[in-house]
Amino acid sequence: VQARIGLRSMGRSPFRGFLIVLAVVFAFSMTSSMMNFMPQFDEVLDTQFEEIQVYDVQLTLDRFVTPIQAADAGERFSVPTEAVCQTAVTIRHDNLTDYTVLYGLPAGSALYRIRDNDGDFYDPPDNAILLNKRTAANLHVTPGDWVELNSPGLTNGFVRLRVAGVISELLGQNCYLSLESFPKLLHSETAVNTVLMKAEDEEK
Repeated sequence: VQARIGLRSMGRSPFRGFLIVLAVVFAFSMTSSMMNFMPQFDEVLDTQFEEIQVYDVQLTLDRFVTPIQAADAGERFSVPTEAVCQTAVTIRHDNLTDYTVLYGLPAGSALYRIRDNDGDFYDPPDNAILLNKRTAANLHVTPGDWVELNSPGLTNGFVRLRVAGVISELLGQNCYLSLESFPKLLHSETAVNTVLMKAEDEEK
């Protein structure tokens, strides 16, 4: 009886009935898509936190300090630490501008590793800048081109940098330099504002 009433109602108002059917189909399709996406999302997170961001604690400082000062702060916790620079920057090329995050990493960084979607790892460049594929696309640049970078508190206006390479990443839209290159490329002292820490295994 209820089915006949429902069909009769849909027949009297076809457009309303079409919208009801469409809403039900849409809800089921979204649920199915989310269920299929969850395993892939878990894989992305596992890769991000087991192969790239392998630290356990991130201590963000309220100002830029020298790597030695940051290392002193980390040593108080008696765990493996690394001092890095993590700051917002403006990058421009010709009349195009993009905003992203600069990671200044020490050579051989073990707690934050640069990895592309193909599973290849990169050292932070010491004579140029490594860009994310989306940033490069927004600026219309390729390896070998030159861009200008500015970060208040880190650079004195815009500085000119060559693009060392372009990589695709699972998460984020970052760019990378080695900390050792700051004096040469950014014309500033090497400065950090983040301390990464790796907790010791309790079984050791």
